[in-house]
Amino acid sequence: MLPEHFPESCTLLLHGYKEIFSETPPDSSDFIVIAGPDHPTDLVLLQQAAETSAHYIGLMGSKKKITSFEKVLQRDNLWQSLQNRLHAPIGIPISSRIPSEVAVSIVAELIKIRAN
Repeated sequence: MLPEHFPESCTLLLHGYKEIFSETPPDSSDFIVIAGPDHPTDLVLLQQAAETSAHYIGLMGSKKKITSFEKVLQRDNLWQSLQNRLHAPIGIPISSRIPSEVAVSIVAELIKIRAN
């Protein structure tokens, strides 16, 4: 993806995942979507996101994955900071696993949250 593929109001951050929020920390009007390549990366990103003031944090994954993350985040005293901000699994509930339809469900949820 190139920056010109995103609207002017979006910021495309190209950093290693361990320092993703160091240069431009999200504020209370920002949305974070976590859909990394694997569980360990997603967990690190979720831990970092929990320490921001981002309005919305969406996490791609199964309920089993999210439950395992919850245990780690509770241990690290980060779970409480995610209450009312974490949307996991991300997207409005649909019965499809087709990638394009899952993408639509995610965008629909982002629009719903932003509109409210």
